[in-house]
Amino acid sequence: MHVVHESSSRIERSDGVIRLRRPGTAAFVGVLALGMMALGVAAMVSPPGENSLVDRLISASLCVALAWVIWRTGGYPRLEITPSHLIVRNPVFTHEIPWRAIDDVEAVDGLTIVMPDYYYVRALAFGGSIFLDIFGDRTLRRAQRLIAAARDRPLAGPDMPPPEPRRLLHVQWWLLPVVLILVVVVAWGTWKLDTPALWRPR
Repeated sequence: MHVVHESSSRIERSDGVIRLRRPGTAAFVGVLALGMMALGVAAMVSPPGENSLVDRLISASLCVALAWVIWRTGGYPRLEITPSHLIVRNPVFTHEIPWRAIDDVEAVDGLTIVMPDYYYVRALAFGGSIFLDIFGDRTLRRAQRLIAAARDRPLAGPDMPPPEPRRLLHVQWWLLPVVLILVVVVAWGTWKLDTPALWRPR
């Protein structure tokens, strides 16, 4: 995979797919998520309430769940530009939009993909920002140029996608239960180590 790093944008090219997101936002959200994970570890080692297994589980599980939500809403969203269609990955839904189904692309208070019958999709990876409105958003302008270039590229062949866009539910729900199970195991282990008197034979 060929990766191109720039000061204000990040583009990943893999198998003809261009993935685009704001690296600053992803980095900031990643730090917040790691901070919540650190709080979760601290809650397992030294719970805020009584030294009980329930306190450890509740505190750690809450921190881990919040870390997952923070990353999913702020770090996961992105655009994927393919030869045949545009993929808008938002926190919950993923939109697959063929190029010939796009009427316009608006860059007012973020990025909005406009389709026929007044149907539109907002790319949450490029949500509005007062800071970026003042100092400029090179990543957003780059996304506009890439989308415009892809729309102008002719499509042909039997594999050309249908003109109707698709909305898919694409959430990795399995990841959160797996992490929570690990939290339960670690919390139980730390609680057992901190309460040796409960395990001494009488």
